Amino acid sequence: RLRRGEAVNILVVSGSRALRRTPAARVWSLAQITASMNHDRAEAVAHGGCPDSPDDWCERLALLAGLTRVCWPIEGFPFVAPASGRMRPVADADRYPYEGPLRRNAAMARWAGDLLRAGHDVRALALRCDWPLREGERATQGTANCRERLIEALGAERVMDLACPKEHGP
Repeated sequence: RLRRGEAVNILVVSGSRALRRTPAARVWSLAQITASMNHDRAEAVAHGGCPDSPDDWCERLALLAGLTRVCWPIEGFPFVAPASGRMRPVADADRYPYEGPLRRNAAMARWAGDLLRAGHDVRALALRCDWPLREGERATQGTANCRERLIEALGAERVMDLACPKEHGP
């Protein structure tokens, strides 16, 4: 469903892996992803493919909802998994080379920006947590990086940035 000339509502989801640390943070994340999918009337979702994270939860919710999924795994190549049909590489994937999570985030954001300019309705959801994990270190750097890349590519009005309530943290 991501063909040229056919506008699609696409939701890009990124989120901190630290949100898996408590059941309350997981439930909060699932609720935010579901609400965004419904509010934005998403027909397709894109995510970074990190296991046991908001990426993974987005994938599972989209699969249940019958949405097209676009996965940007840290290793490998980005691919499209239609609700029905065969998986295929992202069109023009060679325009978005990356190695590692930070470059993957940048590539995914460039791709999202290109789709927006091509006429698709692309929005993003960035889920983060602000609670310290150890010795004051916060679990938001990768998510903050992805959020900033998406804001550069899509504009701040198209990126919803949500912080999990501190009472849901460890």
